[in-house]
Amino acid sequence: MLLNIDDSLITYLKNNSSNSDLIVEEVQALNNLSLAHRDRKHILIGTLNAVEFLKDFTPLDHSTQRVFSNLYSKFSFMGAYEEIFDSQILIKSREHIFSKDSIKEKIVFQVPITEFIDSESINRTALIGEDRTDCEFYEGLAKKYLKEKYGDISFSVNFHPENGGGDSTWKALKYYSENKKISITIADSDKRYPKSTVGNTLKKLRTEYKKHENNAITELVELTVREKENLIPPSFYLYCCNSSDTAKLKKLSLLEKSEEHFEKLFYLDYKEGLRVGNYKSDPKLQEYLIDSLNDIPNLASCRLEDLDVLPVLPENHCLIEGISTHISEYFSKGVFYNGLEKDLEEKLKVPDIPKHVIDELRSNIERKNKMFKHMPESFQVHLNEICKKLVDWGCSNNIFIST
Repeated sequence: MLLNIDDSLITYLKNNSSNSDLIVEEVQALNNLSLAHRDRKHILIGTLNAVEFLKDFTPLDHSTQRVFSNLYSKFSFMGAYEEIFDSQILIKSREHIFSKDSIKEKIVFQVPITEFIDSESINRTALIGEDRTDCEFYEGLAKKYLKEKYGDISFSVNFHPENGGGDSTWKALKYYSENKKISITIADSDKRYPKSTVGNTLKKLRTEYKKHENNAITELVELTVREKENLIPPSFYLYCCNSSDTAKLKKLSLLEKSEEHFEKLFYLDYKEGLRVGNYKSDPKLQEYLIDSLNDIPNLASCRLEDLDVLPVLPENHCLIEGISTHISEYFSKGVFYNGLEKDLEEKLKVPDIPKHVIDELRSNIERKNKMFKHMPESFQVHLNEICKKLVDWGCSNNIFIST
């Protein structure tokens, strides 16, 4: 996250530097903050007055002074960080109290320096997901977004992944907040259609978040789609799916191509599909989907009018087939973590492999390298919103600093 040293801290240090006992905690906290920057856990900046003073402030560790000397030499670039990021931590003197404010459409956590005496308080931002694969997906997504939007830059994202454990994810949010550790939690909405209720996991997270949102450095991001899988259109999953999923994804792509019905992809359960029992038992779901199922008959396994005249279909019969429960893991590995490139490297070692196989793989690599450029605009809206949050909360220095 962006850590910004306020001039109020410099004023306090100047006024009390003659008595080392009055600044010992400030010195310890500043050493911790500089270490977090140097170790690529966060990004540290400050006003020109602040970095100029701290680079020569002898009570600090020599390595800390070196960090501030480096910041002073690159001061002209610091303003760009404040433009890029919409959230930051403003580090104030000990007289100030913790507050969370909206300033010029930016979220600013105003935090007294004494909050960072414990080095654990300034560890990497915890990325709390409902399971481990969520964390891998979101960090990979954020790095992909950065690479495409900014190219080779002086910062990256670096999270501490935290597996929330599904329905008990609220406990992880509680732990990090009560222990004054920086965290961002991302939760599925589990909505089946735009006006349906959210899932129990998100309800519990909302309750817990309300207890901490104004007294801890934490954020709760609620997906505007059903689950993380719904952030990616079906045609993109074709880059790296199992052969058994190809036909199912091509069916779902019929929705993607429809200007009238593509929105349904944001709420359809990609993994489980749509079961007959779930469809029949929810009149509002039927109302939401009926036009799509009628207009795109190849989407469903049978015609709607046949549901009541065919021999009784079991409740768990798939009206719309789901795809692999691991589809987001395959996608994450292939697209975010160079799995497609590794696959190409292995296939090139195989003698007499068909040319079309290599050509298709190379084409997929080329398209995934410009994923956001090729992404349908309707999906970009959701992706840009979540990527911006991830970059704000996970940003970290990416430049080696010799100490």
